[in-house]
Amino acid sequence: MQNESAEKDRDLIDIHQRMVKAMTYRDKKRSQLNRQEIEFRARLSTIGQLINQGDKLNLIINSLQKEMNNLIYEYEHACESRNYMGI
Repeated sequence: MQNESAEKDRDLIDIHQRMVKAMTYRDKKRSQLNRQEIEFRARLSTIGQLINQGDKLNLIINSLQKEMNNLIYEYEHACESRNYMGI
């Protein structure tokens, strides 16, 4: 009976050690997952900022393109007017 009790105690200690190892592994993986999630959210934020910046730059480019087209039209109109007057 004592041998049986000692064997059960050793089994209990072994199970407890395996449980502690499993919990440590679980906690380590949770920590790693949390770090990766934080990094993922930071990268998503950066991507969003870059997309917004790209949209702003596209608006500026389109505005300058329109202004350039207007200047070309005015220049051509001025040249035609000059040629028409014979200067």
